[in-house]
Amino acid sequence: MIKNTNEILLKNIPEAEEILRKVMEEMIRQEKEGKIAINTVEQLIGEAISKFTNVILGMSGELLSNIEVEKKIDIVTDAVRRWL
Repeated sequence: MIKNTNEILLKNIPEAEEILRKVMEEMIRQEKEGKIAINTVEQLIGEAISKFTNVILGMSGELLSNIEVEKKIDIVTDAVRRWL
């Protein structure tokens, strides 16, 4: 079982929100300047995907760390029980 899933999710929501906000702000800025085009939107989307990937990788690392800790604790607990 993975522990602290809600805390891990809540910790990463502000980063994801910031990515979305920056993409929207940049699109609005470029539109006002008359510079927005399919290529610029594709570039913004690519940058956002890259940043989301980093957030998800970090989150998955935290989740896996919680599984790892739990397994280590179970292994030690089982070993102590057998010893007793």
